[in-house]
Amino acid sequence: MDCTPTALFRQRPQCCHSGFRRRIYTRWCWLGVDVYVLDTGLRIEHELLNTHGTNARRYQRKFVRDIDGDTWHPYGHGTGAAGMIKTVAPHSNIIDVKVTGANGDAYTIGRAIYSITSRHISLRDREPKLKDWFGSVINLSLASSDVPLLRHAVADAIAAGVPIVASSGNFEGKSCRYPAFYLNVICVGGITRDYTMYEKSNYGKGLTVWAGGKNVYTSTRVSDRSYGHFDGTSLAAPQVAGMCTRDTHLQIT
Repeated sequence: MDCTPTALFRQRPQCCHSGFRRRIYTRWCWLGVDVYVLDTGLRIEHELLNTHGTNARRYQRKFVRDIDGDTWHPYGHGTGAAGMIKTVAPHSNIIDVKVTGANGDAYTIGRAIYSITSRHISLRDREPKLKDWFGSVINLSLASSDVPLLRHAVADAIAAGVPIVASSGNFEGKSCRYPAFYLNVICVGGITRDYTMYEKSNYGKGLTVWAGGKNVYTSTRVSDRSYGHFDGTSLAAPQVAGMCTRDTHLQIT
């Protein structure tokens, strides 16, 4: 499945080149594609995540506990990432998969990916075919350790036809961080509005593509209509995940 564009310079709708927008903006391109946001959890009531006839929803399984004092700031980080997916792919289905928090780790991420892959296969192979489902994409705006469970889960998902997009990391390193460094994962680095590298972005070995990672405008967890500007490759990856929904839809159809 080819969803690795040479570059994606998109931070707000009005910043996208008009010719590029005309080529990719057809209503059916993203309709019926599930995008799994493995993150801190989402403010699923946010207006941006519930547009164009689709509603954000939580995944059918829970992988971490929700407790008071969660140092991952529940819903904030994930809400911003999901907002970028909906900006690029407004008709996609956002699915909240909380994997970071009180007891989340690389093993948690791996278990979540295995579960998503199983669901994807059951929907893909279902007879009669579903008329309103056209594939799956996984977004990983996070870093983790390299463990066999996660490595194998990622490989199995990609083999099943699920593109996995991950942020390169914000550590100024010369290679992508895991899980973005795994084979065939789309590793996304961050750039500025001037098309220069975002100063904290990881780069080099394993990098697939660049996307906006500086002063990015997206949804926040403050309220159902709150927005703000943020930096980081965590916001670059979901832009490419949104682009992947187009190719995923075309492959399924």
